[in-house]
Amino acid sequence: MKSVDMILSAPHIYTMEGDGVGYLGHAAIVVDRGAIVALDDQDVIFSEYKSERCIKMEHHAILPGFIDAHMHTDIGLSLIHISEPTRQA
Repeated sequence: MKSVDMILSAPHIYTMEGDGVGYLGHAAIVVDRGAIVALDDQDVIFSEYKSERCIKMEHHAILPGFIDAHMHTDIGLSLIHISEPTRQA
């Protein structure tokens, strides 16, 4: 059994791979050294990996790799205005 940094498990995981949204039920994600190294059924993961940090999210969904890339438009537009030279016709 391989020791890893963290195992996350949940009833719903959406990977966005393959058909649809890449839905996996009763699945777990293995994270080691800051990277996802495995994703499979919970029974498979817990038989192959162990970790002192196991997070069981029994009432949640996991979206691995989801990055919150939003921005506050008012701030972004202000920075553009400040950094661009004045345009004259």
